[in-house]
Amino acid sequence: VMESFVQKEEFYSSYHIKILRPKQPMSDEVMHFYCYALRSNNWKYSFGRQANKTIDDLEIPSLEKIPSWVRNFKYPRKINNTKKDNVKISLDFKKWKFFNLGKLNNDYYLFDISASKDGLIQDYDIGTKPYISSTSYDNGVVKFVEGKTTNKKGSLTINRGGSVGEVFYQDQDYLSTPVDVRILTPKDKLSIYVGMFLCTILRLEKYRFNYSRKMGTARLKRLKIKLPNKKDSNTPNFEFMEKYIKSLKYSAELAKFN
Repeated sequence: VMESFVQKEEFYSSYHIKILRPKQPMSDEVMHFYCYALRSNNWKYSFGRQANKTIDDLEIPSLEKIPSWVRNFKYPRKINNTKKDNVKISLDFKKWKFFNLGKLNNDYYLFDISASKDGLIQDYDIGTKPYISSTSYDNGVVKFVEGKTTNKKGSLTINRGGSVGEVFYQDQDYLSTPVDVRILTPKDKLSIYVGMFLCTILRLEKYRFNYSRKMGTARLKRLKIKLPNKKDSNTPNFEFMEKYIKSLKYSAELAKFN
């Protein structure tokens, strides 16, 4: 509910969709800003409370109130298509193998799984270090605090409670709630591209869990996820994962600007 997109071409639409046509010309940047403003209202709705009649009464910034940086920002219009990463890569799921998320036996596993040893968010003053909680927004960051970071960048955070199963790649050292977030520390160093690939795969497991069946440490350790593996090997093909995410990044840019 409340997902919003800018449509650049003529299109068909199904039901449960409202079409918003600008009453005066708007740049792509301004329309994307309005998409963000609309998405920020999604907390008001759910499957049982849809955005039908009330959507017309939502308040969003007027054109005069849009920040100047939105109008001044311009998307890049040129794509460098000479890079080796600019190759479309397909997925062959049938050849993927299951890997243990956590350590259960002597088999290969992906992460050491633990709870943070940091204090609760109310224990910290406002500062500059990201504090991760069990939200589904802003990469899990709910506040910037003053304190010593105990969790290292390059790890994943996954929600045990709250927005159960939401997972993020953390690209800087951080603090985290010890209650409803679990830290996935990789056995092998992960680039941000591999991290994004793994986050996507892990989000596919969200349907197994809910508020009353939390994604706790024991269940995470027993979880197996299917990944591309190296040929004739029982280890994940991280190189393929990185190339695939980079190819998506390029394809998205190409589709947007060509």
